[in-house]
Amino acid sequence: MLNALYIEDKETYLIDLPSGDYQINGEFVKLNGYKATQMELDRIDDIRPVTSYIFTDRYESASGDVLTCDEHSNMLYDLKSKGYYDEDESYYVFDNIEDEVKYIRFCRKWTPIDISKTIVGDPIPVAVKKTQMSTGNEFVIPCWQLGGKFDDPVCVYSRMSAMIDVVKKTFAELGLKHDGDCDYKSTKDKKVYGYKNDTNLRYWKAFGTYIFSEKHWALRGSQTITGDMKTLLTRYETERKRMREELIAQYNSQFGSFSENEAVRILHLFREDVKNIVTRISSLSVMSKSRSPHHTLQQDALELQRKLDAVLCGEFTSIEQEKEC
Repeated sequence: MLNALYIEDKETYLIDLPSGDYQINGEFVKLNGYKATQMELDRIDDIRPVTSYIFTDRYESASGDVLTCDEHSNMLYDLKSKGYYDEDESYYVFDNIEDEVKYIRFCRKWTPIDISKTIVGDPIPVAVKKTQMSTGNEFVIPCWQLGGKFDDPVCVYSRMSAMIDVVKKTFAELGLKHDGDCDYKSTKDKKVYGYKNDTNLRYWKAFGTYIFSEKHWALRGSQTITGDMKTLLTRYETERKRMREELIAQYNSQFGSFSENEAVRILHLFREDVKNIVTRISSLSVMSKSRSPHHTLQQDALELQRKLDAVLCGEFTSIEQEKEC
């Protein structure tokens, strides 16, 4: 039995095949080498072993006479029985010269006619496990993409990297600016944060203090966790919400509630980013076969821009930012 990995978001299979000859979905494939060859296939229900061999079908003489294999074997046996095989000299020895001549003439007269035959076997059973090329989360990655066994559906959650990303995005949402490796005291009552090393949250500073103590939940446990994709994605979302809520609570304790005005300011920045994306998509030079996906992407981006315009110019009519519309 073979093992395969079905990549759901690509609708394709990855399978390792040992060296040998195969008929795969109607096509002959020859695989060489000591290691198995990884193949990407649309379907795996028609992988068949192919065995080729050569055998003697009959014997023929120069004049066109024919002997079957059984006839040739019986006649040769009778001739050999009148002598014996000398292992030292590696040939048959006869007491009688006439018997030796008959043996030699027989061997010279009859030529074996060999033919090749190919047998295509039944489809090989395949055990299938499912995974995805992309989990939709850059911090949850299938192990097989990191050099693990390709048929292993386990994923790796880069927990510390994920939480650092959440902190940065939340601070951007709150309007906090990065101020290098500033002193924690200089962040008091200021919308700035600092750190010396962005790979470890322990010494990040904001709100006039070190944000995370060494006993903080985000710093405890492993920085990377393995498990099935659904479990890890759920854990990421739980920790993302928890981290974001903690940071907003600290922000509110120093600056007051995260206001609607602040939310609108962020939406305006987001709208500008979308407008820039629309411009860049429009300027792309694409080949003819890519024009349809390019047009769809362009229309989706324009629709997102229109929705943002509608929100900013319609729903927030009581806010000063409306004037910017």
